[in-house]
Amino acid sequence: MILEPGTAELHRCTAGADGRPVASELVARFDCCLPQIDDPVVEWHEGAYWMQIRPGMFARVDPATAKIREDPLCGKAPGELGALLFFSGGRTFAAVRQGTRHPGRHRRRFGSTCSERVVYSLRMW
Repeated sequence: MILEPGTAELHRCTAGADGRPVASELVARFDCCLPQIDDPVVEWHEGAYWMQIRPGMFARVDPATAKIREDPLCGKAPGELGALLFFSGGRTFAAVRQGTRHPGRHRRRFGSTCSERVVYSLRMW
């Protein structure tokens, strides 16, 4: 679970005979980065949760041990993780929202007025 103001909790659930959760045990609590506007990005890949836990870094959270392994995010780019995709062959794609350009300027786009343009850093490895 991702909670305000930037805390994540890893719970271990016990399922009943019908497969529905009947109990929950808190395994770990740790800090994470919450985007200012969008929902946080959390992906399940190779038996672990992947998410941004601090600026410039993303993490692999092992659900069995609650151990966290950190890796640089787009060359430690500052900003918010906007997308994280895992492809066959071990390739990974990340998009990091780094801010805006031209704040205060207005332009028409798709029938509405935009006051900024979002800038992303993209990386595939």
